[in-house]
Amino acid sequence: MIKLLGAIVGIATIFSLQFAGTAGAAVIYNNPWSGVNADCTFSCTSGQLAQQFTINNASVISSASFTDFLTGAAQPITVNWEFLKADGVGGLPGTLASSGSSQITSSTFLGSALFGGGIPRDVFQESFDIVPTVTLASGTYYFALSVPITDVLLTFGTEIGGGALINPGGAWHLYDPATTSFAVSLNGDQVAAIPEPSTWTMMILGFAGIGFMAYRRNSKPALRAA
Repeated sequence: MIKLLGAIVGIATIFSLQFAGTAGAAVIYNNPWSGVNADCTFSCTSGQLAQQFTINNASVISSASFTDFLTGAAQPITVNWEFLKADGVGGLPGTLASSGSSQITSSTFLGSALFGGGIPRDVFQESFDIVPTVTLASGTYYFALSVPITDVLLTFGTEIGGGALINPGGAWHLYDPATTSFAVSLNGDQVAAIPEPSTWTMMILGFAGIGFMAYRRNSKPALRAA
């Protein structure tokens, strides 16, 4: 009987290790710079810009980045950010999930592109930490940015659509649903699924039932030939 109970506990431990914890650092969402020459980009100083993204598993966001053109301005030092649920009118940014302000931790030169009237501009990827980390359930969200420095312009991303911005009236609207997205990325950990209490109960009862049947079978006296 003691061996049987030990086997049940061992099996339960295996299931616990399989389902609990996190899956390790990962790219949660990535919409890189499209790399194309652009006639128009979007200022982060006159209002907020946001990119829609969807996650299939609950995730802990620990760092992020955005890509920008520098039109003669100094590189940004800080960035203000928000995570908003896509529950506004027509799927626009709605309920605020989390917000904060972060220091830029690194700036990576990606190349140059023609801007406006054919003037080459440098393109950088600006990275920063999300402190404290933000935990999001599976679903669709917007990642919104504003940079407190003049003439920092967010670049286009490679995805089609999902870019939103705040117009002068203070309301969110999609910039160009058919084409435009903004180059941002999110990093962190995907949270592994943990069984509900009822699931654990059913598993334990099932193991116990199997064990009890094996115990009864082994405890019956063997029939002897006459």
